[in-house]
Amino acid sequence: MRKKQDRFSIFGIGFLMGCVMVGLILTARANRQKNAEEEALYPTDKTIEGKPTTPLAKDLPESIKKGGIYSYNETINPDESSLSVWILVFQDNYPLIRISEIKGKKNELLERTITAADQFTVTLNTGKNKEDLKSALSELGFQYRGYQRKDDFHTVGIEDLKFMALPNSINKIKELSDLISSAKVDTIVFNKTPFSFR
Repeated sequence: MRKKQDRFSIFGIGFLMGCVMVGLILTARANRQKNAEEEALYPTDKTIEGKPTTPLAKDLPESIKKGGIYSYNETINPDESSLSVWILVFQDNYPLIRISEIKGKKNELLERTITAADQFTVTLNTGKNKEDLKSALSELGFQYRGYQRKDDFHTVGIEDLKFMALPNSINKIKELSDLISSAKVDTIVFNKTPFSFR
């Protein structure tokens, strides 16, 4: 009787171990398939249209590296420093992100910022309101996207995704000094910390 119970115990343990192994194999296979699909959909060394680019940096947050490269541009300055800009698209979360990197002539990273690619934030001068801002934005071809009461800023949208469109738009709206007290990029935050390298 005891031997029979032992056989059932061994059989049960073997069955459970087999189920665990099958589960692990299926999970690993599903992860490999998912990673392969993401890699095929979003290559890291070329745009979604197939144009070659400088690959995304390996030390970027993993959530950023899941994006597809919409466009890429590199500018070499007379002092041999360089500015590289990637515009990324995502299937979920924030849809458009801009990564900019400034490197020295020895290719050392001097500055990196990750921001929204299609919007920035502004604060208004005392006595001005969102209706004043909306009127000015309409004339400039920008979009009013909302007000963040907690941090007291307004979000402004742009449609141009060229690599210098964001800084150029911010410089343009800063000219409205009678209306705008400040204008800056909409920094992407990771773990409650703005992502930047300087």
